Amino acid sequence: MTRRLVSVGVPVPLHQAFTYHCDGTPPPPGTRVFVRFGGRRLIGVVLPGTPTFDGVTAPLGELVDPVPVFTPPVLRSLAWAAGYYHHPIGEVLRAAHPQLDEIRTRRRFRAILPPQNDYTGWIDPWTGPLGHIRPGNLYDKKTFHRAGKNDAWIQKACSAGWLVAEEDERNRRVGAVVAITAVEEPAVEALESLRRRPVRFHLYCQLAETALPVPVSDVLREHPNAQPHLAALRKENLIRMEKVTTLAAPTDPFAQLPECAPEPVLTTQQQEAVALVQGHATGFHPFLLEGVTGSGKTEVYLQVLRGVLERGRGAVIIVPEIALTPQLASRFEARFPGQVSVLHSAQPATTRAREWRALASGQKRIALGARSAVFAPVRDVGLIVVDEEHDASFKQEEGFLYNARDFALVRAREEGCPIVLGSATPSMEARTLAGSGRWGHFRLTHRPVARPMPAVQCVDLRVFGSRDLITAPLAVALEENLAAGGQSIVFLNRRGFSGRLQCAACGTVEECPHCAVSLTLHQVQKSLVCHYCGLRKPLPARCTCGGGFVQAREGVEQVTGALQERFPTARIARLDRDSTRFAGLVRLLDRMRAGEIDILVGTQMIVKGHDFYEGVRAVVIDKDQSPKWKPATLAEMSAGDVDCYFAPLGADELTFD
Repeated sequence: MTRRLVSVGVPVPLHQAFTYHCDGTPPPPGTRVFVRFGGRRLIGVVLPGTPTFDGVTAPLGELVDPVPVFTPPVLRSLAWAAGYYHHPIGEVLRAAHPQLDEIRTRRRFRAILPPQNDYTGWIDPWTGPLGHIRPGNLYDKKTFHRAGKNDAWIQKACSAGWLVAEEDERNRRVGAVVAITAVEEPAVEALESLRRRPVRFHLYCQLAETALPVPVSDVLREHPNAQPHLAALRKENLIRMEKVTTLAAPTDPFAQLPECAPEPVLTTQQQEAVALVQGHATGFHPFLLEGVTGSGKTEVYLQVLRGVLERGRGAVIIVPEIALTPQLASRFEARFPGQVSVLHSAQPATTRAREWRALASGQKRIALGARSAVFAPVRDVGLIVVDEEHDASFKQEEGFLYNARDFALVRAREEGCPIVLGSATPSMEARTLAGSGRWGHFRLTHRPVARPMPAVQCVDLRVFGSRDLITAPLAVALEENLAAGGQSIVFLNRRGFSGRLQCAACGTVEECPHCAVSLTLHQVQKSLVCHYCGLRKPLPARCTCGGGFVQAREGVEQVTGALQERFPTARIARLDRDSTRFAGLVRLLDRMRAGEIDILVGTQMIVKGHDFYEGVRAVVIDKDQSPKWKPATLAEMSAGDVDCYFAPLGADELTFD
C-alpha cells in the first residue's frame, strides 16, 4: 500500500506544521486526527497540501471525527490568521473549534495473569498490598500509588508483562447542576489568612461580586484548576454549595422573546439596500450598512438571507455579545425554522458540540453567535453579516488574539461571498473604506414606523451638587417609572465602588505599580484592584503620611447601593464584568426581560442593543466622565436594531445626569 505524507497542525506553541504518514488515501483537510508528539497523544488537524519531507515520520493515528471540523475556506483563513497575528498554527486551529466537546484520552493498565509457574523471576505481584487486583480488570495509576508502588514499579511491571497500558477516549459530560448559592463575609483573621493564598483569594473575590447562585460547572469552565480552592472555601464556611435544579440555562435559545411580528413591508430605503447586496450575490463584495437605531437593519439581513438560502447556500451571522444571540436568533429562527445554530462559549458542552456538528454535516445552514461563530463550519457560505461592526468586543483578548470582524472579511474573501457590516455608528476604518469606494455603502436614515427618536433631558450637576449620586430629577423619574410598573436602566461605565482613592492631606493617589493607573476600590472585599493586570491589595486605613482618603469617581457598586437605600422595595440588579462572571450574563438579562428586575445598573455591557420592551427608561450618570460613552450610545440603548424602544408611559425618553 502506498505511503502518503500528511501535514498536521498540532496544538503546541511552535510556528510550524508537522509531517506524518498514512497508508492509502489521507483524510480530507480539516479532519481531526490523533497523533503522537514527543511521547504524548494529541489531537491535530489535517492541513491542505502535500508536504515534502525526506526524514523519518510517525504514523497518523485514527480519526477523531467522521467529518471535517473546518471547511477549506475556513482553513485558508485560519492559515492567514496564524501568519497575520503571529500565532502558532496548531494553537490557532485548536482555538477555532469548540473546546468543550474535546475528547480526552485516559491511560489505564490491564492486569495480566501470567502462564502457570512463569513468573520471570518475580514473586506474584497480585498479593500483599495488591491482593485486591484481579487479572483482566483495568486500573489507573492511583490504584498502584495507594498501594505504595511508584511510577518506576509500574514501568517495570509493564516491561515484565504483568501490566498492559491501554488508552481510551471519553467525552466530557455536563452533570447535575451543583451551584454556589451564598458567599459569606469572613472575619478579619480569616480574611488576612485568605489573602496569603492569592489564587484562592482572587477566586473568592470573583464569587463575592458575581450574581448568585452560579453553577460550579461555570466556575470550573473559567478556572479549570479551581476545584481544590472551592473545596477549601467550602470547608472554611466561606461559600455554600447546593444542588439546584432551576439554574440550568435555557436549552431553547429561541424561547427568549415573544413571537416575532408578521413579516413587515420594506421601506424604500430597505428595498434599495436589499437590492444592492443581492445584485452582488457572487464574489467578494463588502457592504457597510449604516442606519439609525430602529431603521430596520436586521430586516435587511433577513431579506438578503432569504435569497441566499433559496440558492442553497449558507450564512454566518456574528454579534459582539453573547447576550445578544437569543433575541437575534429568535427572529432568524422564526423566519427560517430549523436552519439556525447558535454558537457561543457560554453554552454547555453537549449543546455546543451538537450545534457545531449540525453545521458541519449540512443539517443546518445558518450559524449565529458571538466571536467564535466566525469559525463555524457552514458549507458553501453565501453571506456573512457582522452586526455592530464598530464594537470592540469583536477583539479576542486572551489566547489566540484576533479581531473577528477582520477575520470575517478574510473569510468572505475566501468564500467568495458578500459581507454586510451593519452599525449605527461605524468605525473609522469602515467609514474610510466605504468613503473611498472600496466598500459598498448604504444609509438607512428613517425608521419604518412613525416613531420619533428618544427625548433627552440633561441634568446639570452644578445645580444639584456634584456629589449627589441620585439627583432630584433622577429620583423623581425613577419613582414615577416604578409607580407605573416600568423598568429602568442606569448606565455608568465604571466598575467597582470608586474609581480613585486619594489622600486628602498630600494628594497621593493609590496607583498600580505595574500599570501606572489608579486602583479601583471594590467595597465587597475591601480591596483595591487594577482592572488592567488584576493586581489586588488590601484597602489601607490611612495614607503613609497619616492622612485620610477621599473617594472619587463613583462606580456601579456605589450607585447600586445608593439606589437600594433610596428605593428599598425595588428589585435592583447590577450588570458588569464582576457581577456576571461564570455565564451569569444571559441569566440576568432573561430576568430583566421577564420583568423580575425593576432597576438594572450596569456598565457598557447594557448598551449593546438589547431588546427591552415598553415601559423601560434609560439613564446615563456622569456622562462627561465616561470615556467610552458617545452620543450614539443613546441610540444603542433606546432601540437596538428592531422596532422596540425604551418607552416610559408611552413616550420615548432618556434621562442624562
